[in-house]
Amino acid sequence: MTLPILFAALQSGQLWVVDDELAHGADFAQITEALAVATDDDAILVREGVYDSFELIDRGARIFSLANERPVVLGTVKVRGQRAGQSVVLDGLRVVAGGVGLLIDNAQEPVWLEDLLVQVYPQFHVPLPALVVYDCADVVMAAVHVGPALESTDVGTGGAQVTDSVLHIYDSHFEASASASATPVPLPGMSVGGSVVFASGTTFVGADGWSAALDGLGACTNAGDGQPGLIALSSKLLESEVKLIDCTFVGGEGGLGLGSCPAGEVGPAQSIAPESSVAELEVQLGARSYDVTSVIGQGQTGQIHFQGSPGEVVANYIGLMPNPVFQADVKGSFGALGSILVFQAGVLDGHGQLTQNLQLVLPHGFSYLDLYAQGIFVSFVDGIVLGTPRAVLFAAP
Repeated sequence: MTLPILFAALQSGQLWVVDDELAHGADFAQITEALAVATDDDAILVREGVYDSFELIDRGARIFSLANERPVVLGTVKVRGQRAGQSVVLDGLRVVAGGVGLLIDNAQEPVWLEDLLVQVYPQFHVPLPALVVYDCADVVMAAVHVGPALESTDVGTGGAQVTDSVLHIYDSHFEASASASATPVPLPGMSVGGSVVFASGTTFVGADGWSAALDGLGACTNAGDGQPGLIALSSKLLESEVKLIDCTFVGGEGGLGLGSCPAGEVGPAQSIAPESSVAELEVQLGARSYDVTSVIGQGQTGQIHFQGSPGEVVANYIGLMPNPVFQADVKGSFGALGSILVFQAGVLDGHGQLTQNLQLVLPHGFSYLDLYAQGIFVSFVDGIVLGTPRAVLFAAP
């Protein structure tokens, strides 16, 4: 299906291409070089390669990669201080860093994280989460994998820490790794403080406990208990509220015993403070998944893929980038329907799947469009359930 976009109200800036070998008609060899030139209205397409870390301070940015590539960013990526009109999209990157891999702080406009792999290793013998979100209005995570870069380290790392923020999480994975000793204490899969979180089809894995040890005098250091998959606490007297659809929580394994030194206990799936709440939404058919190819070039055919239960009626809509809002009655987070540019519908097959082709014709003079896409699933059992929200880049050749 080829669908023209004929809306004069749409705006688009310049599309910049980054390649560390200056191939593929690249404009720059580093993401930092592109950011020095790009405005908030521009988009940056990063080709496969290895790149320096970057910061997005008090500015917007749209940074994408091709679906079959995974550019590597070495070092912490910082997103901070976004205000009106300064939304951020990070799509398809692999971030590898010592300590915190991705820091999002005081962003009052939406931050979209899609198909990200955030892997960290210990730094300065301090257990730090791989992903930190603090004081943010709306952070959307779709197919984000957060965890340790190494299977075994002296200091636990990985997982996520969320404070005083609103998160919308779909089809993601958060995992922390064990420490080799009791100091420092390992981390949960995710800790939530004073925040509102909606999560669908996501896994949270706490760190394993440290193993028992004997000192030179034969005295025991007992093995550590595993950490929770999720911890929900209050912050600034604000309780945490977590809503879930078909999520998995795994407490870390207890550390191994040694001789007379006892083994640790398996960590709880969740640890919820009395003033906070974690609730499962009433959905019988489980989480739904929705994906759209990004980037789609002018004249190229992208694909929309639905995954749910056989016989469900589904619809796909694409529109202008919204501020995401959690809606309990439709069991998900989505933007206003008034900006729909594309609408398609169908029925899931006997395997609970449907794939549709998609092409868009960009308006004359546009080098790209970044749009919002989402799937809607309808069944007699669950009514309306929203699929994964997506940011999609449509690019001219």
